[in-house]
Amino acid sequence: DNLTTLKEENYHVVQQNAAEFLATETHQPLDLIFLDPPFRKNWLAQIVPLLENGWLADTTLVYIEMEKEA
Repeated sequence: DNLTTLKEENYHVVQQNAAEFLATETHQPLDLIFLDPPFRKNWLAQIVPLLENGWLADTTLVYIEMEKEA
């Protein structure tokens, strides 16, 4: 809905379990990654290493929500 509101047609949005999505390899890095896993479940320790499966480019921006104390 947000892309429609912004009249943007050149983006592909994936809303899925990040661990499952990132566990696959890709040859097309993402431009922007939002990670907002449940707090205090140690998900970031599992998810962040998966980004090395080809998801990152030199210009990829990664936004992570996490516990304040982390």
